[in-house]
Amino acid sequence: MARPAWGQCPPGAIGSCLSAHPTPGCSDPTCCATVCSIEPTCCTAAWDSVCVDAANLLCQLCGSGSSGSCFTPHGTPACNDATCCAAVCAADPFCCQVTWDSTCVLGATTLCGGGSGTCGDPGAGSCTQPHPTPACSDAACCESVCAVDPSCCSQAWDSFCVSVAAVACASDCVPTCPPGSDDEFEFCGLSSNAPCVDGQPGTGIVPISPGQPMCGRIGPLDSGIDLDAFRIEVTDTDGDGLARLLVNLTSSGESFVAVLPAPCAPLADATVHATVSGCLSGSASLCIAPGTWYLVVARGAFPVPSAPGGDCGMLGFRYVLSAQVLDNCEDACGSGPPCLVPHDTPGCADAACCATVCALDPLCCNKSWDQLCVDRAFENCEGTAPENDSCDSAIAISGAASVPFSVLGAKPTELAPPPGCLTAGSGALGPDVWFSLSKVQGPVELTTCASGGFDTAIVIYRDGCDGTTVVCSDDDALCPGNSLASTVEFTASCDETYLVRVAGVGASAGAGTLTVRQPGSACGGCPADLSGDGIIDGTDLSALLAAWGSSTADISGDGTVDGLDLSVMLAAWGPCQP
Repeated sequence: MARPAWGQCPPGAIGSCLSAHPTPGCSDPTCCATVCSIEPTCCTAAWDSVCVDAANLLCQLCGSGSSGSCFTPHGTPACNDATCCAAVCAADPFCCQVTWDSTCVLGATTLCGGGSGTCGDPGAGSCTQPHPTPACSDAACCESVCAVDPSCCSQAWDSFCVSVAAVACASDCVPTCPPGSDDEFEFCGLSSNAPCVDGQPGTGIVPISPGQPMCGRIGPLDSGIDLDAFRIEVTDTDGDGLARLLVNLTSSGESFVAVLPAPCAPLADATVHATVSGCLSGSASLCIAPGTWYLVVARGAFPVPSAPGGDCGMLGFRYVLSAQVLDNCEDACGSGPPCLVPHDTPGCADAACCATVCALDPLCCNKSWDQLCVDRAFENCEGTAPENDSCDSAIAISGAASVPFSVLGAKPTELAPPPGCLTAGSGALGPDVWFSLSKVQGPVELTTCASGGFDTAIVIYRDGCDGTTVVCSDDDALCPGNSLASTVEFTASCDETYLVRVAGVGASAGAGTLTVRQPGSACGGCPADLSGDGIIDGTDLSALLAAWGSSTADISGDGTVDGLDLSVMLAAWGPCQP
């Protein structure tokens, strides 16, 4: 879509932009120019109700928490920092009118101070308030947050960084023991499960089973520092000589777990370790040789343990430790599904992007590539748009299938849905991807029900990319667990190619699955011609009804002669199509 020309706001305009008045223009030059770039009469005649409606829509989005980060592209206009948003939109009103794209992000970086940030700089901004510059003034909190999301220290301290800070920088969290967890059963004031005593392995080291949470406490000692040790057996089931050990620690504050090959090995020589800051969990994994390994939990910053405050009259420093053994030591990056589509297996197809994401979140390469991994890929990789981002590059689908899709990184199509398609208050269609369906006849049903909480719409077109709308669906109240998903039904004809547009609605963007629940029947074979005479007529209908409930005259391919087969036959009535 071409960017609109900048509107000319009359100098000296004094009327409010949010109320109608008989004079042209309004008192806020940025808002005035933005509105007039869409409706020029607002700056040449009266500032009427149309101008007020436009101002309410365009000029109050800046600074809204729902508008998205000024330093991340998104499908909605404006961004969440009012000052930065106004500066960018004054230079480029497209950013407040249509979508906050990569050009708007570049403008924000230039105009709002995006770039390298220094944790602890007094002028960096509060860690508890979003701001357009990177980093924040509390050095320890800032470093903890940026360890989770480096963009908080390189782009902007947005609302996500604030959310992470609320957890990472808290000091009053007390982890809850999960149901069915074990307990180390160590009395306060004792160190009965110490890893090493006088140079010899401790006799009270606690065995821990893979996948079994273990609750523990680190208490004060009269002398020395309490270290808690656990023993785990790592097994290799596929015979490649390696197995992946994944450890996770949640605690009352700063702590770490070190994985050691022997209980008396120095903590600094840990094969791998996981650190915990504030109320965040810490995790780490590594492919290691099978055998007996030791997990040592300590208070403090790796590799130097420290004693907790308080005394035995207090609950003390508490933690929850868990470990898993996963036999998936092959490189997860460079193969599998795309990085912008969530899936149950670790890693993704783009090796460079995969490595970047897994450096931030090892679970993405150790366990599964979930929606959080997709979000990190979208934020941190210089990825391209989905291959079917445009109508011209629609991906062909056929038969009953479940096709993963992602609109992350896609651009919205300048093609409005038909009137009445979208639920009132939904907003406009956002980024979209395209599929095509051809050489089918009869009933077809497509749905995004299996797409979590992602708000989608489906539009079906024929006669090309700017052709006629066949059917459109926004919300489907019958989709279990996600009434914001969409379902469309239509009757296909052999001589048509249908284009399927799957779009996010409003500010919603994500990934999901397009399921073809009823694929129609293939053209060319004339499956409804049960008599074989080249025409579908009463003879075929009689044969279908005689076989009702059996599988002997199944047209749709679902194994049963029923209403779906009757619909296919009636849709194909007459001479068989070539």
